[in-house]
Amino acid sequence: PYPVSLRIVNWIKWALAGNALSDCCLHSLAVQVRWLMRRLEVHLLGNHLFANAKALVFAGLFFAGIEAETWLRKGLKILEREIPEQILADGGQFERSPMYHALALEDVLDVLNLFRAYPSAARPLQPLLSGALPGLANRMLQWLLAMNHPDGDIAFFNDAALGVAPGTAELSAYALRLGVGCINSLAGLTIADTTMAGSCWQYAHLKESGYLRLSTPDAVALLDVGPVGPDYLPGHAHADTLSFELSVGGHRVI
Repeated sequence: PYPVSLRIVNWIKWALAGNALSDCCLHSLAVQVRWLMRRLEVHLLGNHLFANAKALVFAGLFFAGIEAETWLRKGLKILEREIPEQILADGGQFERSPMYHALALEDVLDVLNLFRAYPSAARPLQPLLSGALPGLANRMLQWLLAMNHPDGDIAFFNDAALGVAPGTAELSAYALRLGVGCINSLAGLTIADTTMAGSCWQYAHLKESGYLRLSTPDAVALLDVGPVGPDYLPGHAHADTLSFELSVGGHRVI
Protein backbone atom coordinates (compact mmCIF):
# COMPACT_ATOMS: atom_id res chain seq x y z
CA PRO A 1 0.00 0.00 0.00
CA TYR A 2 2.84 2.45 0.68
CA PRO A 3 4.41 2.40 -2.82
CA VAL A 4 0.92 2.37 -4.34
CA SER A 5 0.15 5.52 -2.34
CA LEU A 6 3.29 7.22 -3.64
CA ARG A 7 2.49 6.21 -7.23
CA ILE A 8 -1.10 7.47 -7.04
CA VAL A 9 0.11 10.88 -5.85
CA ASN A 10 2.88 11.07 -8.44
CA TRP A 11 0.57 10.20 -11.34
CA ILE A 12 -1.94 12.83 -10.21
CA LYS A 13 0.81 15.43 -9.76
CA TRP A 14 1.94 14.64 -13.32
CA ALA A 15 -1.60 15.16 -14.60
CA LEU A 16 -2.15 18.38 -12.63
CA ALA A 17 1.11 19.73 -14.06
CA GLY A 18 -0.54 19.70 -17.50
CA ASN A 19 0.41 16.24 -18.77
CA ALA A 20 -2.44 14.20 -20.17
CA LEU A 21 -3.06 10.72 -18.77
CA SER A 22 -4.40 8.22 -21.29
CA ASP A 23 -7.72 6.48 -20.68
CA CYS A 24 -5.76 3.33 -19.87
CA CYS A 25 -3.73 5.17 -17.25
CA LEU A 26 -6.82 6.78 -15.75
CA HIS A 27 -8.48 3.37 -15.49
CA SER A 28 -5.35 1.91 -13.87
CA LEU A 29 -5.20 4.84 -11.46
CA ALA A 30 -8.78 4.27 -10.33
CA VAL A 31 -8.12 0.53 -9.87
CA GLN A 32 -5.07 1.32 -7.72
CA VAL A 33 -7.09 3.67 -5.50
CA ARG A 34 -9.81 1.04 -5.06
CA TRP A 35 -7.13 -1.49 -4.09
CA LEU A 36 -5.60 0.97 -1.61
CA MET A 37 -8.98 1.78 -0.05
CA ARG A 38 -9.26 -1.88 1.04
CA ARG A 39 -5.67 -2.11 2.33
CA LEU A 40 -5.02 0.96 4.46
CA GLU A 41 -2.01 0.37 6.73
CA VAL A 42 -3.82 0.73 10.04
CA HIS A 43 -1.59 -2.04 11.42
CA LEU A 44 1.52 0.10 10.89
CA LEU A 45 0.11 3.62 11.42
CA GLY A 46 2.70 6.44 11.36
CA ASN A 47 3.99 7.80 8.07
CA HIS A 48 2.58 4.82 6.10
CA LEU A 49 -1.01 5.55 7.07
CA PHE A 50 -0.41 9.26 6.47
CA ALA A 51 0.78 8.48 2.92
CA ASN A 52 -2.30 6.29 2.36
CA ALA A 53 -4.60 9.11 3.47
CA LYS A 54 -2.79 11.66 1.31
CA ALA A 55 -3.26 9.43 -1.75
CA LEU A 56 -6.99 9.08 -1.03
CA VAL A 57 -7.35 12.86 -0.76
CA PHE A 58 -5.48 13.38 -4.04
CA ALA A 59 -7.61 10.77 -5.81
CA GLY A 60 -10.83 12.01 -4.22
CA LEU A 61 -10.29 15.51 -5.57
CA PHE A 62 -8.85 14.44 -8.93
CA PHE A 63 -11.74 12.14 -9.82
CA ALA A 64 -15.44 13.01 -9.72
CA GLY A 65 -18.42 11.04 -8.53
CA ILE A 66 -19.76 9.24 -5.47
CA GLU A 67 -16.84 6.81 -5.22
CA ALA A 68 -14.32 9.67 -5.38
CA GLU A 69 -16.22 11.50 -2.63
CA THR A 70 -15.90 8.38 -0.48
CA TRP A 71 -12.13 8.33 -1.03
CA LEU A 72 -11.90 12.01 -0.16
CA ARG A 73 -13.93 11.73 3.04
CA LYS A 74 -11.92 8.72 4.19
CA GLY A 75 -8.58 10.39 3.50
CA LEU A 76 -9.60 13.64 5.21
CA LYS A 77 -10.91 11.77 8.24
CA ILE A 78 -7.57 9.98 8.65
CA LEU A 79 -5.57 13.19 8.22
CA GLU A 80 -7.74 15.03 10.72
CA ARG A 81 -7.03 12.30 13.27
CA GLU A 82 -3.36 11.67 12.45
CA ILE A 83 -2.04 15.23 12.14
CA PRO A 84 -2.50 16.05 15.86
CA GLU A 85 -1.09 12.61 16.69
CA GLN A 86 1.92 12.67 14.37
CA ILE A 87 3.01 16.34 14.49
CA LEU A 88 4.25 17.37 17.93
CA ALA A 89 3.78 20.79 19.50
CA ASP A 90 7.36 21.80 18.58
CA GLY A 91 6.68 20.95 14.92
CA GLY A 92 8.53 17.63 14.83
CA GLN A 93 7.11 14.45 13.30
CA PHE A 94 6.57 11.99 16.14
CA GLU A 95 8.95 9.30 14.86
CA ARG A 96 11.81 11.73 15.64
CA SER A 97 13.67 11.10 12.39
CA PRO A 98 14.82 14.19 10.44
CA MET A 99 14.47 12.26 7.18
CA TYR A 100 10.94 11.04 7.84
CA HIS A 101 10.10 14.49 9.15
CA ALA A 102 11.16 15.92 5.77
CA LEU A 103 8.90 13.42 4.01
CA ALA A 104 6.01 14.37 6.31
CA LEU A 105 6.62 18.07 5.62
CA GLU A 106 6.46 17.39 1.88
CA ASP A 107 3.15 15.57 2.47
CA VAL A 108 1.68 18.53 4.37
CA LEU A 109 2.86 20.99 1.71
CA ASP A 110 1.41 18.79 -1.03
CA VAL A 111 -1.98 18.63 0.69
CA LEU A 112 -1.94 22.39 1.21
CA ASN A 113 -1.07 22.87 -2.46
CA LEU A 114 -3.86 20.49 -3.48
CA PHE A 115 -6.44 22.27 -1.34
CA ARG A 116 -5.54 25.53 -3.07
CA ALA A 117 -5.98 23.84 -6.45
CA TYR A 118 -9.47 22.62 -5.41
CA PRO A 119 -10.64 25.27 -2.92
CA SER A 120 -14.37 24.83 -3.45
CA ALA A 121 -14.21 21.05 -3.04
CA ALA A 122 -11.86 20.69 -0.07
CA ARG A 123 -12.63 23.52 2.32
CA PRO A 124 -16.33 22.88 2.95
CA LEU A 125 -15.48 19.32 3.96
CA GLN A 126 -12.69 20.11 6.43
CA PRO A 127 -12.31 23.86 7.04
CA LEU A 128 -10.35 23.30 10.25
CA LEU A 129 -7.82 21.05 8.52
CA SER A 130 -7.29 23.26 5.48
CA GLY A 131 -7.09 26.42 7.59
CA ALA A 132 -4.54 24.95 10.01
CA LEU A 133 -2.12 23.62 7.39
CA PRO A 134 -0.07 26.80 6.75
CA GLY A 135 0.78 27.24 10.43
CA LEU A 136 1.49 23.54 10.78
CA ALA A 137 3.83 23.56 7.78
CA ASN A 138 5.67 26.60 9.14
CA ARG A 139 6.32 24.88 12.50
CA MET A 140 7.52 21.77 10.69
CA LEU A 141 9.86 23.84 8.52
CA GLN A 142 11.35 25.57 11.56
CA TRP A 143 11.95 22.17 13.18
CA LEU A 144 13.69 20.89 10.06
CA LEU A 145 15.94 23.95 9.88
CA ALA A 146 16.90 23.46 13.53
CA MET A 147 17.93 19.86 12.79
CA ASN A 148 20.25 20.85 9.95
CA HIS A 149 24.01 21.10 10.07
CA PRO A 150 25.65 24.26 8.66
CA ASP A 151 26.15 22.39 5.37
CA GLY A 152 22.36 22.59 4.90
CA ASP A 153 21.59 18.89 5.29
CA ILE A 154 19.86 16.95 8.05
CA ALA A 155 21.37 15.20 11.05
CA PHE A 156 21.41 11.41 10.93
CA PHE A 157 19.35 10.56 14.00
CA ASN A 158 16.80 7.74 13.91
CA ASP A 159 17.08 6.04 10.55
CA ALA A 160 17.94 9.20 8.59
CA ALA A 161 20.08 9.39 5.46
CA LEU A 162 20.67 11.81 2.63
CA GLY A 163 19.14 11.42 -0.84
CA VAL A 164 15.84 9.84 0.25
CA ALA A 165 13.63 12.78 1.25
CA PRO A 166 13.64 16.18 -0.48
CA GLY A 167 16.43 18.41 0.81
CA THR A 168 15.85 21.25 3.23
CA ALA A 169 16.52 23.92 0.60
CA GLU A 170 14.02 22.29 -1.78
CA LEU A 171 11.34 22.08 0.92
CA SER A 172 12.03 25.65 2.04
CA ALA A 173 11.60 26.88 -1.53
CA TYR A 174 8.37 24.86 -1.91
CA ALA A 175 7.02 26.33 1.32
CA LEU A 176 7.95 29.82 0.21
CA ARG A 177 6.03 29.36 -3.06
CA LEU A 178 2.99 28.49 -0.93
CA GLY A 179 3.53 31.51 1.32
CA VAL A 180 4.75 29.44 4.27
CA GLY A 181 7.85 30.42 6.27
CA CYS A 182 11.04 31.81 4.82
CA ILE A 183 14.23 30.26 3.53
CA ASN A 184 17.11 29.56 5.95
CA SER A 185 15.40 31.19 8.92
CA LEU A 186 15.21 29.97 12.51
CA ALA A 187 13.03 32.93 13.42
CA GLY A 188 10.21 30.70 14.57
CA LEU A 189 12.27 28.97 17.24
CA THR A 190 12.67 30.01 20.83
CA ILE A 191 16.40 30.63 21.04
CA ALA A 192 18.19 31.57 24.24
CA ASP A 193 21.76 32.54 25.05
CA THR A 194 23.91 30.96 27.73
CA THR A 195 27.57 31.02 28.69
CA MET A 196 29.50 27.78 28.93
CA ALA A 197 33.25 27.55 29.48
CA GLY A 198 33.67 31.21 28.63
CA SER A 199 31.89 30.98 25.27
CA CYS A 200 28.45 32.30 24.42
CA TRP A 201 26.24 29.63 22.91
CA GLN A 202 22.75 29.90 21.52
CA TYR A 203 20.47 26.99 22.21
CA ALA A 204 17.07 25.88 21.03
CA HIS A 205 15.20 23.10 22.82
CA LEU A 206 12.81 21.07 20.69
CA LYS A 207 11.13 19.91 23.87
CA GLU A 208 8.45 17.54 22.66
CA SER A 209 10.79 15.86 20.15
CA GLY A 210 13.67 15.69 22.62
CA TYR A 211 16.41 17.46 20.68
CA LEU A 212 18.76 20.30 21.59
CA ARG A 213 20.59 22.58 19.15
CA LEU A 214 23.63 24.41 20.53
CA SER A 215 25.50 26.84 18.32
CA THR A 216 28.23 29.46 18.20
CA PRO A 217 29.44 31.28 15.07
CA ASP A 218 31.98 28.45 14.62
CA ALA A 219 30.20 25.30 15.80
CA VAL A 220 26.83 23.56 15.88
CA ALA A 221 25.98 20.61 18.14
CA LEU A 222 22.76 18.59 17.89
CA LEU A 223 21.86 16.40 20.88
CA ASP A 224 19.29 13.62 21.21
CA VAL A 225 17.90 13.80 24.75
CA GLY A 226 14.37 12.50 24.16
CA PRO A 227 12.41 9.27 23.66
CA VAL A 228 13.05 6.89 20.78
CA GLY A 229 9.66 7.68 19.27
CA PRO A 230 6.03 6.71 19.85
CA ASP A 231 5.69 3.78 22.26
CA TYR A 232 3.72 1.83 19.66
CA LEU A 233 6.00 2.68 16.72
CA PRO A 234 9.73 2.51 17.57
CA GLY A 235 10.76 1.07 14.21
CA HIS A 236 12.97 4.00 13.16
CA ALA A 237 14.79 4.28 16.48
CA HIS A 238 18.47 3.43 16.43
CA ALA A 239 20.92 3.58 19.36
CA ASP A 240 20.72 7.37 19.31
CA THR A 241 19.54 8.30 22.79
CA LEU A 242 22.02 10.69 24.48
CA SER A 243 24.17 10.77 21.34
CA PHE A 244 25.17 13.96 19.54
CA GLU A 245 26.47 15.32 16.25
CA LEU A 246 28.93 18.20 15.90
CA SER A 247 29.95 20.51 13.06
CA VAL A 248 32.95 22.84 13.36
CA GLY A 249 33.83 25.51 10.84
CA GLY A 250 30.95 24.41 8.62
CA HIS A 251 32.18 20.80 8.42
CA ARG A 252 30.72 17.71 10.07
CA VAL A 253 33.18 16.36 12.62
CA ILE A 254 31.17 13.93 14.76
